[in-house]
Amino acid sequence: NAIFAAWEDWNPIIGGTISYSLLENGDSSMFVVSYESLSHYLCDSELATQGSFQIILNQADNSIITNITNKSSCLSVSSLQGIINEDGINALSVEGRNSSVWSAELHSIKYTPSNNIYFNWLINNDVVHENDSLCISPYSSQDVSLLYWDDIGCDVQLNFSVEVLPEYENNIVRVGDVLYSSLVDDSYSYQWYFDGVELEGETNSSLNLLSEGQYFVQILNTENGCYYNSRIHLYVTASINENNKHFIQTYPQPSNGIFSINTRDKISLIKIYDSKGILVKEIRSAENNKFKTSLNSGIYFAHFYIRDKKYYSRLVISN
Repeated sequence: NAIFAAWEDWNPIIGGTISYSLLENGDSSMFVVSYESLSHYLCDSELATQGSFQIILNQADNSIITNITNKSSCLSVSSLQGIINEDGINALSVEGRNSSVWSAELHSIKYTPSNNIYFNWLINNDVVHENDSLCISPYSSQDVSLLYWDDIGCDVQLNFSVEVLPEYENNIVRVGDVLYSSLVDDSYSYQWYFDGVELEGETNSSLNLLSEGQYFVQILNTENGCYYNSRIHLYVTASINENNKHFIQTYPQPSNGIFSINTRDKISLIKIYDSKGILVKEIRSAENNKFKTSLNSGIYFAHFYIRDKKYYSRLVISN
């Protein structure tokens, strides 16, 4: 495959500049190679025989453009302008410029392909898409094939596999005042969180309990780059009978996102965490001890702040 804008015995070491740039043009781009004031090998740096021209690859219509600012002839040296494919079967030269002595000034040629390319994407041998790109979100490992062909009988098939790794169930086990990750492996790295905030320096598979609140551990599988969050572990220091003092009743359960709180005390702040311990909503000064969320269906954990004390409740939302 070759593009001959002005194929001749140029020598940029003697004089001239060759540069390239990629120009964005909407959703496509143009690749431009510029040859400026090139000197000829035989005619040295003589100004009258220097040449300036461009080659442009236009992604918008797959065209090839050659622009000539000036191109003089050097002695009786032949020159070529045209294009040719890899095995030389298909070639096109500009009339009068196929291995002949010629000159040009302010001249452009555009080559536009008349061939069409067609695409078929197959997943597990079923055609799912007929464009040049495919975006998928697989939930299981799949065999994917790309078939593409054109009007002149060329065709290619590419086969590859998309592997979806299994989801690991990671739990927290408490022994005394220490929390342990149920997944332990040399290929894992760990990060513990307290009330949705990363605990700096707590990167072991175990953690000594600090204070009341919610804990979870995030595991990174360094072999595949995937993260896994454990379930929430709620830790309170009160005795069994006193534990009820740390919880507030919220109703109805489940709810469409609107909850009432069974307390007469004024609640200054509500923090709601998802099942991974990520803070998803904050509500300040719930009026009449009612609050509304716009969260998706699922199980959440709420922290209620009353006179600098923290209370808990589980929220079940069913939209």
